[in-house]
Amino acid sequence: MVRKSGHPLGFSNVFAVVAKTSEIISHVSSLSSSNKAIEWIAEYEPRFKSALHFHKIQQLAHLQLNTLKDQNQTFTSTFNPMENNNNNMINIIITILPSLDAVLVNQELEEAHLIANELNSKFSEWLSKQQEQQQEWNKHVSPMKIISQIHVSSKDKLEMSFSPLVAQHVGEILKEFAHVHFIERKLEEHQWMNKKASVMMQGFGPSPSVGMSATPFYDMGIFGNGQIVGLADSGIDWDNCLFHDVNNLIVKTDSVNMNHRKIVGYNTEYHGIAPNARLYFTDTQQTGNPKNWIPPSYHFSVFIPAHEKGARIFSNSWGNSPEDYFSCSYDCKDCVWRDTMDGYRAGQSVTDDTCRALFGSDTCCSVSNQYTSRCHDVDLTLWLYQDSVILFAQGNSGEISSKGNIGSPATSKNAISVGASMTSNDAFKESVYFEDFKNKIRLAKLPFSTPDECCAYSGKDQYFIHSFCCPSKVEEEYTSNPSIYNEFNLAYFSSRGSAVGNRIKPDVTGIGYNVVSAHSDGKTITDQCGTNSPSLGNSAALMTFDGTSVATALVAGAAALLREFFQTKMNLSKPSGPLLKAALVHSSIPMTGTVAYSYDKNRRLKLSNLGSPNSYEGFGRVYLGSLLQNQDGIPLTILIKEKSFKTRSQSLQLCFKRKQELSNFTLFKATLAWYDFPGSIAVVPQLLSDLDLFVNTYVISRGNISTLSVIAGNYGDRVDTTNNVERVVVEELPSSSLKDHSVFVTVAVYVTSLFDENRTKQPFALLMTYPKDMFEEVDPTTDPSCFYTTDFPPKEEPLSDLSDEVIVGIVFAAMLGVLVVGLVVVVYFAVKRRRSPNTAVAVEG
Repeated sequence: MVRKSGHPLGFSNVFAVVAKTSEIISHVSSLSSSNKAIEWIAEYEPRFKSALHFHKIQQLAHLQLNTLKDQNQTFTSTFNPMENNNNNMINIIITILPSLDAVLVNQELEEAHLIANELNSKFSEWLSKQQEQQQEWNKHVSPMKIISQIHVSSKDKLEMSFSPLVAQHVGEILKEFAHVHFIERKLEEHQWMNKKASVMMQGFGPSPSVGMSATPFYDMGIFGNGQIVGLADSGIDWDNCLFHDVNNLIVKTDSVNMNHRKIVGYNTEYHGIAPNARLYFTDTQQTGNPKNWIPPSYHFSVFIPAHEKGARIFSNSWGNSPEDYFSCSYDCKDCVWRDTMDGYRAGQSVTDDTCRALFGSDTCCSVSNQYTSRCHDVDLTLWLYQDSVILFAQGNSGEISSKGNIGSPATSKNAISVGASMTSNDAFKESVYFEDFKNKIRLAKLPFSTPDECCAYSGKDQYFIHSFCCPSKVEEEYTSNPSIYNEFNLAYFSSRGSAVGNRIKPDVTGIGYNVVSAHSDGKTITDQCGTNSPSLGNSAALMTFDGTSVATALVAGAAALLREFFQTKMNLSKPSGPLLKAALVHSSIPMTGTVAYSYDKNRRLKLSNLGSPNSYEGFGRVYLGSLLQNQDGIPLTILIKEKSFKTRSQSLQLCFKRKQELSNFTLFKATLAWYDFPGSIAVVPQLLSDLDLFVNTYVISRGNISTLSVIAGNYGDRVDTTNNVERVVVEELPSSSLKDHSVFVTVAVYVTSLFDENRTKQPFALLMTYPKDMFEEVDPTTDPSCFYTTDFPPKEEPLSDLSDEVIVGIVFAAMLGVLVVGLVVVVYFAVKRRRSPNTAVAVEG
């Protein structure tokens, strides 16, 4: 059994099912007769069924109760569970296991309802024995509902809520029930929420020499034609001129209209980067409820309806965040509850130990950094639908801690997680016109009615207040600090990885700070298309937005351009999701600027110090044009391989011989991506299919290889075993001017492990770019000059860097070591001679 961070079942060839011993023996016998051996069977122990500390949760709740009892207070302000929408009830998702019988007859959903009924009966029986305790609680707590009814949300998931006062009992009943596989906290899921950004995302790179304003995809006529983007958000104001269609004035909900110029379905943030792309919209906000409503099944409620209407790119500007629960100072210090919940008061301090009990997280700032059932749902969807990509906003909690504040489902393996960069200094200054300063004043509850009153304010915190709601001062701030407000810097709020399992997240970064996008007045009959500045519900068409959600929408638009490009320019009628993911990662360039540690813009971290990829920006900021030419203006050749493996013995090997040596050679790049099977949520997420990308560069002469360099995907000098996207960037090739010397680059994809080997194919996509006409591809099966290795050359430690004193010290230490060993040997033999022949010595390794 594999154990990691308290979780079992770490291998891809481990599965769980509920069955009688006789059924397991029968099943094992049938597998053995078909040469499919089972090596190990064991009971799935209750202690592995949750990362939540139910005993500790109940203990903390009673401590809260006793504190208020001592103060002669009631819990009307803290413990006051009501039937619906109550923050003091802990909501959980219960992942269940089917029986063999249900699997064989495809009756998992029907069995799920039977399981829910049986659990409800167990809880009813237990509650009937707690009447005396209930009466005692009600002396101090408003009449309360202790446990909700369990209901079925899908064939493998149940949901319920309970008071933290009875957490231990709930945990015991659930964990002892055979069909329960894992219990997780149901995290809050909110949503956060383009003009210059649509141009900047297409650039060839951050170098001004090739023009930040280049639009190579628009120049080729690529505008997102024929692409439908599935968008899940809080609603769409369809009478805004960015979405309005004079021939289809009304957009009906729960309907499809393939003739609408922009919205084909309504179940934003676009002229976005893909102006001709259309939207299939899923409204995730219920009327009158400020929180997002995300259906229990992303697959069936969000993905499938849009996919059936042609959507292949899915943009999601929602997720959960540690700031849904806590307010913290940097670096996760002095955390307090943001709202009243779980029996704690808003503003009450909270420790990492409490968060560990209540959420199963290491810190309060990482409560959302989990691999949840929602992540499993997303990963399974992409495994089944390899023609699609799903993007999620990384989150907006970067300012509270240095690591781990990403929110799920951006933590899923197969989805593309998007962080936020800043925009250009010019765009910052222009965006001031599109700021709704009246709304900012209202939300911050400042004592002003207009921006002019804000500008006239003098007193405490004058500088900060002016920088917030006085337009002239805001523009002055941008103008006087170009080193801070520019496109090379990361937004301070962009959530930071790594994701649970030490995985690279975000994958990429897009522009998400002061982006001008569509303004909604909250009505669909006003035809707002004004050129004026937005002010509450006026007719302005545009407004400034921030957030990784804005960046996600832009990157989704970039994916739409890429998909059309592959279809129309590369003759790929059905480009795969892994190819689109590989292309976005491939086009990303590490950012050269800085990021503020937190709110203080003057305390900054240099991004280049983090290496690449890293947990702040992933592989870098998307520059689609870098697929077409490098930053020196040299056109690039794009080579794509979409293949699949079925056995671990398979590999893909490519070989390139340099035809000419360019004095300004920059970058041979290769990017590998694949969708991995989701695995169990009861374990730290890991790869079930583990592929590895290797690049070798070398000089060969008369069969002899020299200046060999071995580069592994992502980390260069070590193999990546946790991520299902890998990139190699060769920045320099060995040079040779001799006629009988040839320079080679070989690229290989190997298999370390495969999910369901021999029965299920593992698709993958490999994308490469290199300077045009610089290489010729040769056949590795016929050309003996093609060489492949995964063995890293030994690293040499130069003695010349050591001082004479250090060298003398090493020699002296070595001599002393020999002397000590000699003494030990003498003592050993002396002792051995005195021992009885019957003495046994046990050695523990």
